[in-house]
Amino acid sequence: MAKKLLEFKSVLDRLKRDIEAEDKAAEAHSQRRSHLEKLVDEGAKAIGQRVQELRSKGYAGTTLRDFLNTPTPDKQLLELSKGIDQVVGDIGRDVAVLKNKISNQFKKTVEAWTKVLAELEQETKNLVKTKDPSVPAFDNLLKGYATVAHEQRFYFKLVKEGPRPIDIADFKRTIDKEVQRSSVDARAVALRRMLEPRHLTTKKGGVLKLRQEILKEFDNMKTAQAAKNAGQIAALLKIVYAKKAQLDPTVSEFHKAIIEFKDALDDDKKEGPKIVADVKQMVEWQQDIDRKCVLWSAATKRASVKF
Repeated sequence: MAKKLLEFKSVLDRLKRDIEAEDKAAEAHSQRRSHLEKLVDEGAKAIGQRVQELRSKGYAGTTLRDFLNTPTPDKQLLELSKGIDQVVGDIGRDVAVLKNKISNQFKKTVEAWTKVLAELEQETKNLVKTKDPSVPAFDNLLKGYATVAHEQRFYFKLVKEGPRPIDIADFKRTIDKEVQRSSVDARAVALRRMLEPRHLTTKKGGVLKLRQEILKEFDNMKTAQAAKNAGQIAALLKIVYAKKAQLDPTVSEFHKAIIEFKDALDDDKKEGPKIVADVKQMVEWQQDIDRKCVLWSAATKRASVKF
């Protein structure tokens, strides 16, 4: 009986080592798959960010296909899409390799393990019937190896059910979700782009030019007022309002932008204060022009208003 007990133990030990090694291989697959799926998620977010940039330039679409099915698709977007396709392909190949291992290796190990364990259990039962003194040794051996299936439950479940299938449609939905979400954020992207130092400097220059032109018209109004020419004041005021209509939207958009991105500007110790100061100066120019417009409008009605 001692020899038979050792034979069972030898076979079960070998199969247990095989199971542990195969379980590690399955775990390595699981970790690699998680890593690859994370890459897909990161790629989808990168696509969403690129779509935001394209939308701010006038491109339109609600899915990735919309942005790629153009005569000249964006190169960066195309590369991101191809990169994700490659990663998804890697996942598919990994799943195929694991399926092959399960069919040709893992299942054979589990079948052998189950068969030997069943034989040990039957041998133990037979010994119980004959009241053999070696029953406790066989029973302890059975109990010791019976826990393996519980300890390696991930492996046994994987062999039984197979690996989780790859869902390409789900990956596409993940990407298109990011593309659609980016449409909500496109406005924020446009506002953030306004605060780029070079862009802000250019726009501030345009606002400054309009301000100088408006101030010149105010000076002309003073001349017309001295000549008591109410008609000319009204005509000049009309010109001021036309120029103001060009200035106001730009200043208002910059003002909205520094409010929306206050935290980011506060964190940017180098450029943040300058950007905020430039925008606030434009807002002050706008408010000064508004005040003067109110006074000059009143001047067409009440000659006593002083400037």
